[in-house]
Amino acid sequence: MDKGAIKVVVFDLFDTLVKWEPERLPLLHWRERSTHSTLPWILPSLKERMGPRFELETFLTVYHEVIDEINAEREREGIEITCQERFERTLERLGYSDPAERSLLAFHVTRVHMDGVRKVTFAPPERSDAVRRLAPRFRLGLLSNFDDSQTGREIVHDSGVGHLFEVILISSVEGVSKPEAEIFLRAARRGHDVARPEDELHRALELRRGVHPARIAVTGIQIGVQHSRREPREPRQGVTVHPHAGIRVGRKRHLRRMPPDRLHVV
Repeated sequence: MDKGAIKVVVFDLFDTLVKWEPERLPLLHWRERSTHSTLPWILPSLKERMGPRFELETFLTVYHEVIDEINAEREREGIEITCQERFERTLERLGYSDPAERSLLAFHVTRVHMDGVRKVTFAPPERSDAVRRLAPRFRLGLLSNFDDSQTGREIVHDSGVGHLFEVILISSVEGVSKPEAEIFLRAARRGHDVARPEDELHRALELRRGVHPARIAVTGIQIGVQHSRREPREPRQGVTVHPHAGIRVGRKRHLRRMPPDRLHVV
């Protein structure tokens, strides 16, 4: 890879810029299983607002059915479905036929849930520092598969380096998610003169996650994966050390459904 040709570095959010620690969430005990979840924070408020319509077993059954349905839709169609929509679908199946009432309650539950997600998400200092070291050398963007844009932007702000990203795309706003080519093309277009796909000037480095086999190659890089006090480990096979900011450049992967003449990704 010609490192001098890189113009733009596009970061993922979770497991790249920030780390989320679900083990800090409370435990939900249901059907002989215990999982860390925001639901123990949601359920008391939901019970209060639903009144006699609330029944714990029914709610949990329907909610998890909706999650499975949404996950299948996302994978099959390459789309994003918001957290708000997830709770609206659940409430509709629980008998909330009035769209306004359903939307209002879903909004409240979404905010409780996302406040919980934000509480257990943070940017490790070494990752924020890596962004600061990259910023003088490259123009930066951020592209995240996340189902709530408000919380996504709040988490980026919490990292302390949000102002360094010229373009921020979150799938809940775009309606499409990685690895669909369209969301990468949108990132390129919004970079204006920085990234013009028709001139093959866009250089996107997708970090660690979210890129799956398809037609156009992409090189992933890892940042902040080593503890600063430890001796660095040997890179995995196919991973080389990038001279800028202590990042590591990984083997090439691919984007899904990418027109080969539209966007050059290295």
